[in-house]
Amino acid sequence: MKLYSPKEIKNYISKIKDYNWDTFKVYLSGSCLENRKTKDVDLIVTGEGNYELLVETIKKIRETGPYDVTFRFEILSQEELKKEGTILYGKHYDRAGSKWAAQRPGGFWKNSFYFLPLKTPFPEFNHPTIKRTIKEPKLIYDGSCNLK
Repeated sequence: MKLYSPKEIKNYISKIKDYNWDTFKVYLSGSCLENRKTKDVDLIVTGEGNYELLVETIKKIRETGPYDVTFRFEILSQEELKKEGTILYGKHYDRAGSKWAAQRPGGFWKNSFYFLPLKTPFPEFNHPTIKRTIKEPKLIYDGSCNLK
């Protein structure tokens, strides 16, 4: 698996504005916010709009670089993610056959996305050897053609 440098990741982030996100909000998340080598650019999309157009946008952007895009109904704070619970995240393709599906049964289709439950807190918060702070997702597109 290739790891991308912070400079390469910055270049991929700059290209996000070239895509039609309709009225959805787009957030950067994960290790691309930590200014270190990483395997992908994690994006979280929220909101309402033309879901079919959004799926097409996600397909296009994934063809051009190491983008990992999920759809969520809401953005949760780090404090909320540290609590025991379950959040739903959606992918534009069916992950039922993936290696993760057995660990997270209960997937379903809604608004052109296949949703799977994800238990919180995330392992990164309680990992015995990896000590890192997960940064809050950063809004980069506000749903009105304004890139942050």
